[in-house]
Amino acid sequence: MSVGKDFKEFLVGELKLIIDPEKCIVCGSCAAVCPTSATTFMIDSEKALIKHSENRCLFCGRCVDACQMDARVLNREFNPVYVGDLEPSQAIELTVVHCRRCGKVIASKKHVIHVGELIKEN
Repeated sequence: MSVGKDFKEFLVGELKLIIDPEKCIVCGSCAAVCPTSATTFMIDSEKALIKHSENRCLFCGRCVDACQMDARVLNREFNPVYVGDLEPSQAIELTVVHCRRCGKVIASKKHVIHVGELIKEN
Protein backbone atom coordinates (compact mmCIF):
# COMPACT_ATOMS: atom_id res chain seq x y z
CA MET A 1 0.00 0.00 0.00
CA SER A 2 1.18 3.50 -0.73
CA VAL A 3 1.40 6.12 1.99
CA GLY A 4 -1.36 8.15 0.33
CA LYS A 5 -3.84 5.28 0.40
CA ASP A 6 -2.99 4.43 4.02
CA PHE A 7 -3.59 8.07 4.98
CA LYS A 8 -6.93 8.17 3.16
CA GLU A 9 -8.07 4.94 4.85
CA PHE A 10 -7.07 6.39 8.23
CA LEU A 11 -9.13 9.52 7.59
CA VAL A 12 -12.13 7.58 6.38
CA GLY A 13 -11.89 5.26 9.36
CA GLU A 14 -11.81 8.16 11.81
CA LEU A 15 -14.19 10.64 10.19
CA LYS A 16 -17.51 10.18 8.45
CA LEU A 17 -19.64 12.99 7.09
CA ILE A 18 -23.27 12.39 7.94
CA ILE A 19 -25.91 14.38 6.04
CA ASP A 20 -29.46 14.47 7.37
CA PRO A 21 -31.82 14.72 4.39
CA GLU A 22 -34.69 15.76 6.68
CA LYS A 23 -32.79 18.89 7.80
CA CYS A 24 -31.09 19.80 4.50
CA ILE A 25 -32.87 22.56 2.56
CA VAL A 26 -30.53 22.29 -0.46
CA CYS A 27 -29.43 25.92 -0.25
CA GLY A 28 -25.90 25.36 -1.56
CA SER A 29 -24.00 26.90 1.38
CA CYS A 30 -22.00 23.72 1.87
CA ALA A 31 -20.98 23.52 -1.78
CA ALA A 32 -19.89 27.17 -1.81
CA VAL A 33 -17.22 26.55 0.85
CA CYS A 34 -16.00 23.09 -0.21
CA PRO A 35 -12.30 23.39 -1.20
CA THR A 36 -12.28 20.21 -3.32
CA SER A 37 -15.78 20.38 -4.84
CA ALA A 38 -16.63 17.15 -3.03
CA THR A 39 -20.01 18.77 -2.41
CA THR A 40 -21.73 20.22 -5.44
CA PHE A 41 -24.94 22.21 -5.84
CA MET A 42 -27.04 22.13 -8.99
CA ILE A 43 -30.38 23.72 -9.70
CA ASP A 44 -32.49 23.56 -12.85
CA SER A 45 -36.11 24.16 -13.78
CA GLU A 46 -37.34 21.08 -11.92
CA LYS A 47 -35.03 20.24 -9.06
CA ALA A 48 -32.33 21.43 -6.70
CA LEU A 49 -29.62 18.90 -5.95
CA ILE A 50 -26.80 18.64 -3.41
CA LYS A 51 -24.36 15.83 -4.11
CA HIS A 52 -21.48 14.77 -1.89
CA SER A 53 -18.64 12.53 -3.03
CA GLU A 54 -16.71 11.01 -0.13
CA ASN A 55 -13.91 10.03 -2.50
CA ARG A 56 -13.05 13.74 -2.94
CA CYS A 57 -13.79 14.87 0.64
CA LEU A 58 -10.99 16.11 2.92
CA PHE A 59 -13.28 15.94 5.98
CA CYS A 60 -12.22 19.52 6.79
CA GLY A 61 -15.59 20.45 8.29
CA ARG A 62 -16.12 23.67 6.32
CA CYS A 63 -19.47 22.43 5.02
CA VAL A 64 -20.52 21.53 8.57
CA ASP A 65 -19.73 25.08 9.76
CA ALA A 66 -21.52 26.64 6.76
CA CYS A 67 -24.76 24.68 7.22
CA GLN A 68 -27.38 26.86 8.93
CA MET A 69 -29.69 23.87 9.37
CA ASP A 70 -27.21 21.61 11.20
CA ALA A 71 -27.84 19.01 8.51
CA ARG A 72 -24.16 17.99 8.35
CA VAL A 73 -22.12 16.39 11.12
CA LEU A 74 -18.62 14.96 11.16
CA ASN A 75 -18.77 11.71 13.11
CA ARG A 76 -15.47 11.42 14.98
CA GLU A 77 -16.10 7.99 16.46
CA PHE A 78 -13.79 5.21 15.36
CA ASN A 79 -15.56 3.18 12.72
CA PRO A 80 -13.13 1.23 10.56
CA VAL A 81 -14.24 1.58 6.96
CA TYR A 82 -12.13 1.31 3.87
CA VAL A 83 -12.30 3.48 0.79
CA GLY A 84 -13.54 0.56 -1.31
CA ASP A 85 -16.50 0.07 1.03
CA LEU A 86 -17.84 3.62 0.75
CA GLU A 87 -20.76 4.65 -1.37
CA PRO A 88 -19.30 6.93 -4.02
CA SER A 89 -21.72 9.71 -3.21
CA GLN A 90 -24.71 10.88 -1.25
CA ALA A 91 -27.34 13.07 -2.86
CA ILE A 92 -30.37 15.06 -1.77
CA GLU A 93 -32.80 16.19 -4.43
CA LEU A 94 -35.72 18.54 -3.79
CA THR A 95 -38.35 20.22 -5.94
CA VAL A 96 -37.93 23.92 -6.71
CA VAL A 97 -40.19 26.96 -6.49
CA HIS A 98 -40.68 29.22 -9.51
CA CYS A 99 -41.43 32.94 -9.54
CA ARG A 100 -45.14 33.46 -10.22
CA ARG A 101 -44.43 36.45 -12.47
CA CYS A 102 -41.45 35.45 -14.60
CA GLY A 103 -41.29 31.68 -14.06
CA LYS A 104 -37.59 31.65 -13.08
CA VAL A 105 -36.39 29.23 -10.42
CA ILE A 106 -36.07 30.80 -6.97
CA ALA A 107 -34.75 27.97 -4.78
CA SER A 108 -35.73 24.59 -3.39
CA LYS A 109 -39.22 24.56 -1.86
CA LYS A 110 -37.75 23.62 1.52
CA HIS A 111 -35.34 26.58 1.34
CA VAL A 112 -38.15 29.01 0.52
CA ILE A 113 -40.23 27.69 3.44
CA HIS A 114 -37.24 28.13 5.78
CA VAL A 115 -36.71 31.74 4.66
CA GLY A 116 -40.43 32.42 5.14
CA GLU A 117 -40.22 31.11 8.71
CA LEU A 118 -37.21 33.34 9.40
CA ILE A 119 -39.13 36.38 8.11
CA LYS A 120 -42.14 35.55 10.32
CA GLU A 121 -39.86 35.33 13.38
CA ASN A 122 -38.56 38.85 12.78
